[in-house]
Amino acid sequence: MRILANEDAQMANALAERLRREAPDVALTLIGRDGTPRGPVADAEILFRFNMTNTSLVAMLQAAPNVRWVHTGSAGVDRFIGLVQQYAPQAVLTNSSGTMSQPIAEFALGLMFAAAKQLPLFIHAQQRHEWLKSRDHLPELRDIHGSRLLILGLGSIGQTLARLASGVSMRVAGVRRTPLAADEQIPHVEQVFAQDGNWRALLPEMDFVAVCLPLTPATRNLISTAELAALPSRAWLVNISRGAIIDEAALIAALREKRIGGAALDVTQTEPLPPDSPLWDLPNVILTPHISWQSPGDDARALDLFMENLRRYRAGEPLLNVVPFDVGY
Repeated sequence: MRILANEDAQMANALAERLRREAPDVALTLIGRDGTPRGPVADAEILFRFNMTNTSLVAMLQAAPNVRWVHTGSAGVDRFIGLVQQYAPQAVLTNSSGTMSQPIAEFALGLMFAAAKQLPLFIHAQQRHEWLKSRDHLPELRDIHGSRLLILGLGSIGQTLARLASGVSMRVAGVRRTPLAADEQIPHVEQVFAQDGNWRALLPEMDFVAVCLPLTPATRNLISTAELAALPSRAWLVNISRGAIIDEAALIAALREKRIGGAALDVTQTEPLPPDSPLWDLPNVILTPHISWQSPGDDARALDLFMENLRRYRAGEPLLNVVPFDVGY
C-alpha cells in the first residue's frame, strides 16, 4: 500500500514518522512543490492533499489510477472536489472538518469583540501617536453581552462558535442545510432554520451574522443585496468560510453607504485580495488573510484524523468525514 503526499517539511516529516511507528509496511511517496514525485506513484491507493496545487493534484490522479481514497488537510473542498470526481470517480473523498473548529470559532468571536469595541479605531490612533480622549468624537462602544448572533452554517465550526458565543451571553440563532428533526436540538442555539426556510426574517434583529457555510452552488452569493438591506445599520458581517458566499459588490456598496455597521472578513472572493480592492480602505472593514484556522495544534489534529482513517481504511471500516460528491461538503 502506498500513500502520495505533499513534500511539505513539517507535515511530511510528521506523517513519515507516524507511518514508521504505526504502519511501517505502508510506503510513502512525497510530491515536490513543482509537482514532481520523489518515488513511485502508479501503485498508490491513497492521496493525502495538503497545500497541493490543483495542477499537481490532477497530475497525481492521472498518474495513479488505483487511488481509492483522497484525503484533504482542509475542511473546505470546493476548490478541487470537481477534479477528484472527474479524475478519480472511484475514490472516496474525506476532509479534515472538525480539526480546526476551535481556533476558527475563537477567531470569529474575536472579530466580533474587535468590532463591538472599535479596536481598529484605537489601533490606528496608536499608530498615529494620537490619544483619543473626547467622547463626543468617538463612536459608541457596544456590549457583546445580550447581542444577537445569526450563524449561517451549523456544522462543527458553527456549533463551536455557538458554544463560545453563548458563554459570553450572546443570543444565538442558526441556519443549516436541513430542518431539525422533531426530537433534535443543537446546544446553545435558540432558533434553528433550514437554509430554504424563513431565516431572513431574523436579519433586522441581528447585531452580528457569522458565515460558517461551505461554498456550494446553493450558498454562492447567499448574502446579497436583499439580505444586506434587511440588516440593521449596527450589524456586522463576519466571514470565516469562503468569500464567494457574500456578494462582494453588494457588500462594498452597503459598506460605503454605511447601511450596515461593518464587515470582518478573513476570506474574500479573490485571494490574495487585489491591491485595488475598495475593501482595503473602507473604515468599517476588518481584513485578515485567511488565517483563522491556524493554531499550534492544527497539523497534529489533522494528522491524527488521517491516521485514524488510515487504520479504518486498512480494516475495511467506514471512514470519518466522507464528503458526498452530490452534496459538496
